Amino acid sequence: MNQYLLVTIGPVQSYIAQSRKIKDFFNSSKIIGDILRKIVEKLYLKCKYTYIDIEIILPSMKIEEYCQEGRSIPNYFIVEFRRNNSIFSDIENEVIRIYKEVIDDFVKKIKYKFNIEERDYKILQEHISDVFDIYSVKVESDDYKKAYNELYEKLEMYKNVRSFNHYLTGEVGKKCILCGRRNVKKFLFKEEHLCYSCWLKRIYSEESEKENFPSTVGIAVMGWENKNDEICLKEFKNKIKEMLETTELDKACYYYRDVILNEVKKNDKVKTCENIFANYHEKLFSKYEPTKYYALVKCDIDDLGKWMSGNYFQTDDFLTEQKNLSEKIIEFGKIIEKEFIDKKLGRTIYTGGDDFLLFVTLEELFNVIKLLDNGVERINTELKNYNKKLTISKSITIAHYTTPLQNVINITTSTLEQVKEKFKESELSKVISKNGTAITFITRSNTYRTTMFKNTIKINVDILKAFIDEFKENNISKSFITQLEMNLKEVDAVIEYGEMLNMKQIFESEARRLLARKSEDELNVVDILLELLNQGTIELGANSYRLDYNNVFNFLHVISNISRELLKGE
Repeated sequence: MNQYLLVTIGPVQSYIAQSRKIKDFFNSSKIIGDILRKIVEKLYLKCKYTYIDIEIILPSMKIEEYCQEGRSIPNYFIVEFRRNNSIFSDIENEVIRIYKEVIDDFVKKIKYKFNIEERDYKILQEHISDVFDIYSVKVESDDYKKAYNELYEKLEMYKNVRSFNHYLTGEVGKKCILCGRRNVKKFLFKEEHLCYSCWLKRIYSEESEKENFPSTVGIAVMGWENKNDEICLKEFKNKIKEMLETTELDKACYYYRDVILNEVKKNDKVKTCENIFANYHEKLFSKYEPTKYYALVKCDIDDLGKWMSGNYFQTDDFLTEQKNLSEKIIEFGKIIEKEFIDKKLGRTIYTGGDDFLLFVTLEELFNVIKLLDNGVERINTELKNYNKKLTISKSITIAHYTTPLQNVINITTSTLEQVKEKFKESELSKVISKNGTAITFITRSNTYRTTMFKNTIKINVDILKAFIDEFKENNISKSFITQLEMNLKEVDAVIEYGEMLNMKQIFESEARRLLARKSEDELNVVDILLELLNQGTIELGANSYRLDYNNVFNFLHVISNISRELLKGE
């Protein structure tokens, strides 16, 4: 009988979402990865000393590669023990013991590095131990596919039991601004009052590898910085820094004239500020202006659980197909990481599993979307033994750098779930399920619009870029959107089939009239808007339909807002 062990850690999404800075996001993901790496290392050493063979099945990589520092990895692993052994009988408890050792090591390092007093040491242990649950389940079987399914069935039962007995019973006192559950123990800056476990997110990279983390404003200006001379940028920032003397402003804000002018009003240096910007206008600001917006991209490979369970494999070699798919997804993540570093596209948070979280410059947003789409298409091209195409759903939120980061991640996460649900098809349907994109634009005043569409030949990233160009060249104006909304706002949204067809014709005629497009127009703007309307048509019941005009209007508003910001950088 072969022996298999599945280990995972949670909760992941909520823990990562409890972040206020990009550094918090990155370190949250890194902490989870490092805990799993340490567990694998200790488990491997224990097996090595007792002459037991152990191999990682999923994710498909060697143990040395999995344990490599800095690698983005999924929040689980499945290992196979190659021979019967005494360890396996108590392996679940052994993993729990190893996990506690890893957490204790973390806590001791923090205690000694930051001189935590003994009276706070126990609280430090409680706060950090309270964050995660470790889940460990085992199965013995000669059939790996059967074992794989049993592992996840046992995991779900285990989670249901453990969910009733996890969190602290509660502390009396002022609560952490990030998690809202544990008491404040660290007062960093104004309103930066954190518990020990959330404070760990803030200092973890200093504990390990001295990472440099851009802020949201740093991401916003990154695309603009890449277009300018590095020496000139450094000179300019030094001039601003010298003028400001002491300030809490992020250095990335130095490029915004209005922000700096507002800052120097306090010490009567407005004229000096004006002179600095005037002196560098030709070198830095005459061709391009930095935007104050950035994008957060969160995406999921659709139905990966079903893929890994073999639902769409055409061959009977389940293990080989599963490992091949896992290898391609890992390779996909590596390509994304490399592209972000080489081309300064923004900052990756995690790219190691079925989902990705990326901070992207607005200038490179559509290139990143293309990168994601091409990566999935490459997997489909290279792996042929499927009866379905692998797809990816994306949620993109474009936000002003001052928008609270927790709001941005919450909106991004919820819209990803919405777009996946919106375009979900039944298993019997021949239509590709999910494969959707949601784009949200949050304004400076914290109002936002969201548009959703399914990626097809008729509407995709290339079409989005073409629409952006249409707005840039003023072929589509803001007045077109306003007039179209006004003329159709009184339309009854719930209609019968015949009325639905009629209303689509009215929409098409009105859009063509307002655009007054030439017949040789290559983009076919109205046809694309009709495709959006068709995708948003909902059958409510027998001969009862709803047309989602708002999604079309939101699409136009979102694209218009993006084009406005991109024009600043051209």
